[in-house]
Amino acid sequence: MTIDLRGQIVLSGPNEVNLVLPDNDPSGLVDVRTLTAPGYITSLTVDVSLGGPGSRNGDVYLSLSHESGFVVLLNRVGRNAGLAGGYADPGMTVTFSAGGEDIHAYRTSLFGNESTPLGDRLTGTWAPSGRDADPASVTASTPITATFGSFAGVPVAGDWILYAADLGSGGLVTLERWSLTVTTSPTTVPEPAHWGFIGAFLSGLGALLRKRR
Repeated sequence: MTIDLRGQIVLSGPNEVNLVLPDNDPSGLVDVRTLTAPGYITSLTVDVSLGGPGSRNGDVYLSLSHESGFVVLLNRVGRNAGLAGGYADPGMTVTFSAGGEDIHAYRTSLFGNESTPLGDRLTGTWAPSGRDADPASVTASTPITATFGSFAGVPVAGDWILYAADLGSGGLVTLERWSLTVTTSPTTVPEPAHWGFIGAFLSGLGALLRKRR
């Protein structure tokens, strides 16, 4: 772990894992990294590298949790009614960021259709799947509910738990490495419900000061 001298950026990794996920087994594997830095989370990105002989991106489920924060990074990308196994592209080296395109339908983003294969591993910056649903029935239309937003205001210190599973048969998927970059604030951001109180307080204070002039 390294900490930016400004006390705003916390980096964990790259964490070299190089573990083969159990094939077609929801038990998967868990990798835990502990951060001890101060501050509260304002945003984060995650870098992940997956590969292996015969790996299929559409087989993989990947999530990250910490305290009350939970994000689904991958949930069988490409899976839909006409593509029950998801995308068969071999691996990825990607950055997950809230500002990216939806990774679940990355072929549509890249090629305008679901049928054109990559022929190589996926790269680039993508938004997490966010689909907290049964991997056997998830599709692009599944509601996006598990996003990076759930980490906002959470203390950065503690255990960060990456869970990975290969949910398709055939081929071997390897979790090669991953890293976490967190932007922090020394204080928590007020909850939305508090903004009205703060605004009223500042308005009243301004009126009082004007009366004293």
